[in-house]
Amino acid sequence: GHFGEMQTVHYMFDAFKYSNNRFTLALYMDACITNQQYLPALAAYERNAILHDNVTHLYAIKACIYLNDFETGKRIYERISTTDSADDDNMNTVHVQLQNA
Repeated sequence: GHFGEMQTVHYMFDAFKYSNNRFTLALYMDACITNQQYLPALAAYERNAILHDNVTHLYAIKACIYLNDFETGKRIYERISTTDSADDDNMNTVHVQLQNA
């Protein structure tokens, strides 16, 4: 995305904060990470604890990896529930990345 587009994304996410849900949080975090805006992704995650799920946890951990914030990444990793076997592969990959950091 271009700078102007990300400004719009940030504005929209903040403007609709009372109607945000897990889906919009995940979309916002994905857009931030895709555009190398790791701090806003992690900040949105931290501001919206009630919306956390395994998807948002993974995006937050990804942001932590790019930010070299491995302590926060490990803390988030400990919150993840692996009840879905489809998540197991993603969790294992993230775990390896955190261990090798």
